[in-house]
Amino acid sequence: MPRPQKLILAARADRATRVLLIRDVDPQVLFYVCKNPKITLDEILEITKLGTLSGAVADLIATSAQWVQSEQVRLNLVQNPRTPTPTALKLLAGLNIRHLQTMAKSWNIKPQIKQAALKLVIERGR
Repeated sequence: MPRPQKLILAARADRATRVLLIRDVDPQVLFYVCKNPKITLDEILEITKLGTLSGAVADLIATSAQWVQSEQVRLNLVQNPRTPTPTALKLLAGLNIRHLQTMAKSWNIKPQIKQAALKLVIERGR
């Protein structure tokens, strides 16, 4: 399917088609899937775990009040190495202490995020 048709389809697709489009390697297709008004929390959670997540898609999800209400979405975005560091740092404060402690000890997290998580653990521990 040509790219322009995929973009149009992504913005209006039903659940079965969105599941297929989420696996597309084109970051623009994923961006339009996220803008689809019918997209569900489960699909957003799946997207936030993708290694192919682009910074634009991560920012789109992080700025959506509807999706950021979910702690799991925030956690997935912070843990995803493709999420821009400033976006991840903003979301970090919204995580619970248990997740922050895990991140402060993890070797799979960007150093800036790990340090910020440790700082939050120390501040909240008082």
